[in-house]
Amino acid sequence: MAIIPLLNTYILLRIVGRPGWWLLLTLIPLVNIVIGIILMVGLARSFGHGVPFAIGLILLAPIFILILAFGSSQYVGPAVKPT
Repeated sequence: MAIIPLLNTYILLRIVGRPGWWLLLTLIPLVNIVIGIILMVGLARSFGHGVPFAIGLILLAPIFILILAFGSSQYVGPAVKPT
């Protein structure tokens, strides 16, 4: 599912705990940058990390996602309660 363009974003929204309609916001230019930053901060919080790790996710996403995938990070639940 990670290589299917819109489905991977939807799955990321579910992991972070954001509503599915935010997928439409990622299609709007410039708004998608803000939504991407919010998602990366939420992803860091969902794995129990803080703002410095979120900054790493924003600036060096491939490296920090690999750290989440293969490191000792554990998923602690969605950063935001789904509505």
